[in-house]
Amino acid sequence: MKERTDSGRLQSPGFPANYYASLLTGLIHKSNNLLTVLSGHSGLLFLEPNLSEEVLQPVRRMAQAAETLSRCIDEASAASKETVLFLEPNLSEEVLQPVRRMAQAAETLSRCIDEASAASKETVLFLEPILFRDFFKELTVPAGLEVQNNCHENLTILGDRRKLQDTFEQILENAAEAKATSEIITATKDSSTARLSFRDNGHGIKAEIMPKIFDPFFTTRPQQRLFGLGLFRARGQLTRMNGEIFAASDGKTYTEILVRIPVP
Repeated sequence: MKERTDSGRLQSPGFPANYYASLLTGLIHKSNNLLTVLSGHSGLLFLEPNLSEEVLQPVRRMAQAAETLSRCIDEASAASKETVLFLEPNLSEEVLQPVRRMAQAAETLSRCIDEASAASKETVLFLEPILFRDFFKELTVPAGLEVQNNCHENLTILGDRRKLQDTFEQILENAAEAKATSEIITATKDSSTARLSFRDNGHGIKAEIMPKIFDPFFTTRPQQRLFGLGLFRARGQLTRMNGEIFAASDGKTYTEILVRIPVP
C-alpha cells in the first residue's frame, strides 16, 4: 500500500443518499414478491387434509415469520431461520410442491438480503492515474466477444483500478449476454473528463426496459445466481469517483454504454 500511495490518493467517499434509497426500494420490492410465495404456499398447505402436527407446526411458524417480515417491510417502506420442515414420509406431491417453492423463496430472500448488505458497504477508494491502453489489456473478455479499443494510446483516466475493472467487465459481460459478438470502445476527452463509449452489436435493450436497467435487483435473466445488481453497483461506484454512467439502444441491433470519468 505504501508504494501505491506515492502516486495515488486514498479516499473513502460515501455513496449518495439516492443510492441507498434505491437499494432499499429494490430490496423491499423483491422481498414482497418472495413473501407472496411464502404466504401463498403456506396457505395452500393449510388446506391439505390429514396433515400431521409435525408438518403443520413448522408451516405455522413459517407463515408467522412471513407475516412478521411483511409487517417489518411495510414499516420500512413507509419510512423510505429459516424453520426446518421435517417432512413425514410418503407426503403427496400436492404437499411437497409448495414446500419446495417456499424453501426456494426463503433461500432467495436470504441471498438477496446478503447481496444488498454487500452492495451497501463502502470500501476505501484508491484514486490513481490509469493509462487506459494498458488497463484495457487487463480486462477479462467473455468468450465469443471481440473487443476493439479505439481510444487514443495516451488516454489516462483517474479512478480506482479495481472498481473500474469490475465496472468495465460488467459492461462486457452484459454485451455477451445480449448475444453481441463485437464491442467497440471509443473516447473523447476535455480538460477534466473522459467520455468512454462501449458500443456492442447485441440485440439491444427494449425501450420499456431501459428506465430500469440501473435499478437494484432488476434482471431479465432467469438464473437464480444473478441478482440484477451489476449496473446498479457500477453506477454507485462511479458516482463515488465523480463519474457517471448512461445507456442508449435502439432495442434491436446495438447497446451503447457511456461512462464519464475524471482525468488527472
